[in-house]
Amino acid sequence: MMDEVAGCRSENLTDAEVELSKLLLTLNAFCALDRDIIQVIADGSRIINYEAGDTIYSHGEFDGEYLIGVLSGHVRAVANAQMVGDIEVSEYSVGDTIGLLPLIAQRKSVALPIAVTSMQNCQIVFLESSILLTLLENDIRFSSAIATFSALNALRNPVEYDAESEAERR
Repeated sequence: MMDEVAGCRSENLTDAEVELSKLLLTLNAFCALDRDIIQVIADGSRIINYEAGDTIYSHGEFDGEYLIGVLSGHVRAVANAQMVGDIEVSEYSVGDTIGLLPLIAQRKSVALPIAVTSMQNCQIVFLESSILLTLLENDIRFSSAIATFSALNALRNPVEYDAESEAERR
């Protein structure tokens, strides 16, 4: 795996591989990455087109194996919330990734939300989490770019802390 990172094979790419690499650069988390790193990620990725209302992912389908990137369209994810019995609904659009920040934080493959559904026709890329974990552990360029993305994302979307609600949960 790391041989691929160190020695890029970019001069022998097919048109489809070049196109996939370009699409991966549209994801917010990957827009600052070098072409050779993008190609390593692309090698473990697959793109699928969905129509509005299609189920993209259901719990248990491929837990921890892939992350989801939105290349076009709009999707809704339903997940368990911190309170037992509650659900949390999040919406994602072009450039967003689902499952990347937990992967970074925990340094291991994590389960995706309960379900992800397309809200309109969309194009989704499934990113192999094991490749991303290997890059996190072994490639300083990737680790730095993802750390920067994570920090900027936290600044844009600060988590609200409510001490009273936290006390009730305990």
